[in-house]
This record gives sequence, structure tokens and C-alpha cells, in this order.
Amino acid sequence: KTSLKDIAAYLTNPVYSGFALSRGDVARLARAHKLPRGFGKRDLMLHNLLQAAAQYEMLPALLQTLLTLVEEWQMGYGRFAAQSAMLTPFLQPWQERIAATKALLATMQQHAAAVQPIS
Repeated sequence: KTSLKDIAAYLTNPVYSGFALSRGDVARLARAHKLPRGFGKRDLMLHNLLQAAAQYEMLPALLQTLLTLVEEWQMGYGRFAAQSAMLTPFLQPWQERIAATKALLATMQQHAAAVQPIS
């Protein structure tokens, strides 16, 4: 069973997620959705933000914004690869990681959008 805490830890670890999510990025995400994020390390801030988004029924929107950020990183890797074929072997693992992260976020978004709030 995977928790929001586990997902936040995954997303804030570039070795796993394939991209760097800074404290500033988390703060911008929170401001964009008018959600609290708390203080502390990146993983804690993102965990708080994910919980707040779920609580206020804004998780699908937050996940869409995260997907957009991931797609920007993915396009950046593509630009680097196009500029220099020499970088391709070094970029490939990062492209694979970010593709897996994009798939994870898309799946989460589909499930979050399908869940009806309990009245």
C-alpha cells in the first residue's frame, strides 16, 4: 500500500522521479492552487500539499499541474538530446525515469478524478 508520504518522497528524489522538485516549486504549486504546504523539507512540504489537495478536493488539479511540470522537464531532456547525440546515453536513464513518473501521475490523476467525494 502506497501512501501520499511515499509518493511525496518519490517525487522529491530526482534519482527516482527523473526531475528536481525544489522547495520553491512546491511553494509555487501551493500558491497556484491556493493550498497550504507547511514548512520543512521538500518531501514534507509536498506531502502536506498533497494531503491538503485531497482534503479540499483539488487533487486532480494539483496532479495536472505536476504533470505539466514533468512534461516540461521531459521536453528539456529531449532538447538536450537533440542538441548533442553524445548526451543521449546519459540522458536515456533520466528520460526513462521521468516517463515512469509521468505515467504514475497520470494514473493517479485518473483515479483521483474518478473518486466521488462522500457527502
